[in-house]
Amino acid sequence: MADLDLRGARDLSGKLHLVANLPSGKSISYCYIRKNACSTLRSFFISMSPSGRKPAEPELEFLARTHRAQVQDVASADYRICILRNPVQRCVSMFKNKFIQQNGHIDIFKSYEAVTGNPAETASFEDFVLSYMSHPLSDLDPHVWTQRSHLLPVHYNGAIMMDQLNTWITDTFGAEVTARNFAKKVNATVQKTETTAPASTISAHLLRREYLANHSMPSIEAFLTPVLRERLNAIYVQDTFLIDQISTEQVN
Repeated sequence: MADLDLRGARDLSGKLHLVANLPSGKSISYCYIRKNACSTLRSFFISMSPSGRKPAEPELEFLARTHRAQVQDVASADYRICILRNPVQRCVSMFKNKFIQQNGHIDIFKSYEAVTGNPAETASFEDFVLSYMSHPLSDLDPHVWTQRSHLLPVHYNGAIMMDQLNTWITDTFGAEVTARNFAKKVNATVQKTETTAPASTISAHLLRREYLANHSMPSIEAFLTPVLRERLNAIYVQDTFLIDQISTEQVN
């Protein structure tokens, strides 16, 4: 965990942040970033909420209605957290989850088809990056937005790399809360075996067929050619800079 002080960053307007009161009496604010343990944190906030969900109300709509934080709510919370991850790995993980596993894929499929004019089921990861993501990210599905674009110009006293989330939760709230709310990953890309053969040009429907038959899926590295890695690094250069800031803070 590290401090990430973005006060004075005038280009940041932020996306959805949630706020809740903890049993301890302290408050927690959280920047909602898709594919950054968002399903797990969403479940955590629901478990703490004193409000009731309407019949058939989606989880995120419920939280946005009852726990949406304004800038001042975020800035004054005792715990002000944002969860970040390697942006290239985040993009590949999203493609695997949405295009192969097809978990909550409807909106991004519609976006892909509207932008490219091609069926989403036939998209390869190369198509996704070089065609779909060649357009301004703000015009695309929220899953591909930069992590930085979600943040507000506030001082986050809990900037956490995703693979360190459970450690932070355990240190902050104790092992019992961690086991109850965070032991099982929610909306994770589940697979029994991981293949390493190059997969960047294979259509999503063929990869999905193999996934359904054998719960087998290519590794993250299997999707990354030098060209695609370079392109994603260029797209997400601001996210990489943020993560470098966090790493430097942790070292110091």
